[in-house]
Amino acid sequence: MRASRRIGGRERAAPRRAPPADLVEAQKRAASGGAAEALADLDRLLTRYPGDARVWHLKGAVLLAQGAVGAAGEALERARALAPDDPAILSNLAIACHREGKGQRALRHLEDAVRHAPDAAPIRFNLGRLALELGRAAEARRALQATLELEPGHLKARLELARLVLDQDGPAAARSILEPVHASAAAAPAMARVARAEGRPDEACRHLEAALRADPRNVPLRLDLGFCLQEAGRFDDALDLYRRLLTEEQSLYPLVERQLTGASAGRLWLDRKDLERALGLA
Repeated sequence: MRASRRIGGRERAAPRRAPPADLVEAQKRAASGGAAEALADLDRLLTRYPGDARVWHLKGAVLLAQGAVGAAGEALERARALAPDDPAILSNLAIACHREGKGQRALRHLEDAVRHAPDAAPIRFNLGRLALELGRAAEARRALQATLELEPGHLKARLELARLVLDQDGPAAARSILEPVHASAAAAPAMARVARAEGRPDEACRHLEAALRADPRNVPLRLDLGFCLQEAGRFDDALDLYRRLLTEEQSLYPLVERQLTGASAGRLWLDRKDLERALGLA
């Protein structure tokens, strides 16, 4: 039943929608770290405006940001019941479901969001990434291609699509997708994967070296470069890179050992002590 108030001797129904200024204030509190105060504000608003989907949505978003996934999902479900066609509510509900391990349900929510907002590139991208995670490659590919049609500069979508196409269609097709961003440091690891698939370890090394100039402490990139250096026949350079890595973090030794024995080019040590000496550990 809707709340009401008496004005001039008459009962008048309270407004269904909360004042925008109150919502803005709650958003500001949450953004400045006052999540508890924001949630208290929102609960007060919900006692007066229980049918306002925006208030339920904001409450769900604040709870989601705080990691209270179950409570966030409940609030977002209330918001969806009041505004079933709102793509922002559906998108946040998908995030809540995904964090609860309900991937298929999250995918359905994103599919609904796309139907209601077909021109929203971010929603298309999230749909593609989730479909990829769930092993639905064809759906992922369609969603990522649609993202790029809507927003050609969407770098993450381009990189995800290139990775998918590399597995499905081979390096030439992946290279064509990456061509518009081939000089970007962010695209360098993807370009390196394509070059390696084409049997061009020298080119792969150059791409990884470019990526490391932008992010010199990135351990996975450094390990990838070490492997590529081995494949390119630059074994002494690879060994020097591994020594520097192990000086910083000896726990990486098992990974380094696997790479040294996994590359197609390089040297093998039959004695572990010899290998440890070569890596500066003994």
